[in-house]
Amino acid sequence: MKRTRLIVGSLVALVVILALLLMRREGDGGIATAHLSDTSPVGGRALGLVMERLGYATQSANEPLQKMPRDARVWFLLDPNTRFSSREASLLLTWVQQTGGTLVWACPAQPSSFWGRSEARAGLDQLNQSVGLSAQVSGSPTLAANGLPEMVPLALDSVSNYRAGVTSASASGASLSLSLSRLRPHPHQSIAGSRFAPGGSIARVDVGRGRIFLFPDAWMLSNYGLNSPANATLIANLIRVHNPNPNGGKAYFDERQHDETLAPPAADDWPARLRQRPVVFAVWQLLLVGLGTLALVSRRLGSPVALPSQAPVTRASGFARAMGGLLFKAARPKAAAQIIGDTFRARLARRIGLSPRESDDVLAARAHEISGIPRETLSRALIASRAPATDETSALRDAQAMERILEQLG
Repeated sequence: MKRTRLIVGSLVALVVILALLLMRREGDGGIATAHLSDTSPVGGRALGLVMERLGYATQSANEPLQKMPRDARVWFLLDPNTRFSSREASLLLTWVQQTGGTLVWACPAQPSSFWGRSEARAGLDQLNQSVGLSAQVSGSPTLAANGLPEMVPLALDSVSNYRAGVTSASASGASLSLSLSRLRPHPHQSIAGSRFAPGGSIARVDVGRGRIFLFPDAWMLSNYGLNSPANATLIANLIRVHNPNPNGGKAYFDERQHDETLAPPAADDWPARLRQRPVVFAVWQLLLVGLGTLALVSRRLGSPVALPSQAPVTRASGFARAMGGLLFKAARPKAAAQIIGDTFRARLARRIGLSPRESDDVLAARAHEISGIPRETLSRALIASRAPATDETSALRDAQAMERILEQLG
């Protein structure tokens, strides 16, 4: 009893401690979302000013996408709670591949559940699956008394175009471990990492004509992170190296907050309908049922198959069995005549004292001497024993003739 109370009390205390920790975390600075119009430390107004200094117009994207804007050059996907549809994710990825756009993506998430994507994060999961990413974020920022993370110095790689003018960039301390699927081996490169933790803090993945910059979180891109001039210069270099001429383009801040129910309508054609989820599930189910049925009813070539004596023919395997039964029945009189002929020859040879392997003439001559049966009758019966009839009537006639000869021999 005391042991049970101790266990229950420990569990209750653990739940209370976890609840207090979560409440404290929620009351702190929160998660960096880098929204364009947000001037708080977690906002992205400073990033918008950096892009405007580079010559880009800035705009928030918070409506369902029918298609990618023509003037889009850079797309920021920094809020980990951003929700959009899988079709919109396909539009975004196609824009990166075909038009050479730059996607800046913070906190790439794993699939939302063990069984795959959920409707709430279908867009993020679709991006992970389409790009072939397997990204894991390890570590968490160390929060100061004001609830904001303590920035950790970064160790930049040797790419001089990104390092130009950057002396001491820093990030939140979270690290990013990136591996790519063998099915989609896109080139990738680690640009910067923490000096005190394994993994990287910035990575680039080349997808088609464009590229994707990955961050473990958006703290480095938030107003708080860009308070460091070195961070602002590094982010500007990442954009400027690949997009030197904005040409009137825009930098969009993705702030969509919707799911598949508010997604743009799919194209009203039969390929699009086949790709919709209920139809896709039904097609896969039919395919699995067909494969299972094929595995159950099929037979390996050469394996023995039972021949039914009488059964309806309803499928190819049944037709094959029925044909086998017919062939078996067609050959049955010949097989019976063969057995009767061999038995007659053996019994005849035994009664006249010769071997069954003797020729027909020798056996007929010896049997004629003993019994007086005409040699023509004996020769005809011996020939029938070696070449049995194939029809039932002839086999029965030969069997009767052989039985009369054996009776006359005694």
